[in-house]
Amino acid sequence: MPQILLHIGMHKTGTTSLQTFLASNRAHLAELGILYPGTVGQHCDLPQSVRALHGQPRKDPACWDEILQEISRSGARLAVISSEDFSLLGPEDVPRVRELLGDEPVDVVVYLRNPFDFIASQYKHRIRHQRYPGTFRELVERESFLCNYLRIVQTWAAVFGRDRVQIRLFDKVKGNPRLYHDFMDLIGLSPECFHGAFPASTNVAPPIETMSRIHALNRLERSRLWRLVPGRYRGRIRQSLTEGASVGLLVADLARSCFGGEGSPGEEDRHWFAGHVSGWNEPLVPDWVGEDDYRSYLAVKPS
Repeated sequence: MPQILLHIGMHKTGTTSLQTFLASNRAHLAELGILYPGTVGQHCDLPQSVRALHGQPRKDPACWDEILQEISRSGARLAVISSEDFSLLGPEDVPRVRELLGDEPVDVVVYLRNPFDFIASQYKHRIRHQRYPGTFRELVERESFLCNYLRIVQTWAAVFGRDRVQIRLFDKVKGNPRLYHDFMDLIGLSPECFHGAFPASTNVAPPIETMSRIHALNRLERSRLWRLVPGRYRGRIRQSLTEGASVGLLVADLARSCFGGEGSPGEEDRHWFAGHVSGWNEPLVPDWVGEDDYRSYLAVKPS
């Protein structure tokens, strides 16, 4: 049975770009002794079969049998399982992951991002893709537990073993092609194996001005005024804004004048957030992260 590398995220650390690259190069990776399983259409089905996530029903746990059978038959030296949703599993869930993997040798890797940059990116994602109308601080109050990296790594280390869990610092390697190079190093390959063919980053947020307009439109949609807009035009307005067309821009600017639109947290938010998460991740030093790396990449510095 091959060694298994379980890449658990986190969200907003280039996971989509890495997964797209792995899937696009599945055949070439196999020639190099690396299996990126394809029997399970999306690896996120695996954590979502352990726990219901994102408001969706739990997936069929049979997906674990399918992926383990593929791994067993592959003859590869290493199999990579990748889903950022693994990082959302709690202390009651991770032992189930270990149980489903059986006695197979597993290493766990997690990429960590500066907590403020992470939650700011999460905020933009909510605005853009989930029509979030609230403020940055409201989101932090609800989701800041995701920034407690110490809790996450300790949860996985308690089940898989401290020596089997590795932290990589996203901010240290972010950008193309450094993130890909770092992951290649992780799986024991040289970037030269791919002749520099690393794709552009995905899930890049629009400019702040565009984000502010989308946020304002989200707020308009939650207001009584939105009821006055005929149903057949509602989807068209958002599509028009996405395309940068005049109608969408006009409606969004009117909404912004009435309801405001943040688009991105400011420096006052950074200062407030630094106090909110103070003391959470300092204990990562020195066992998990060196002091210099922590101060450079993980410490939230008030402006």
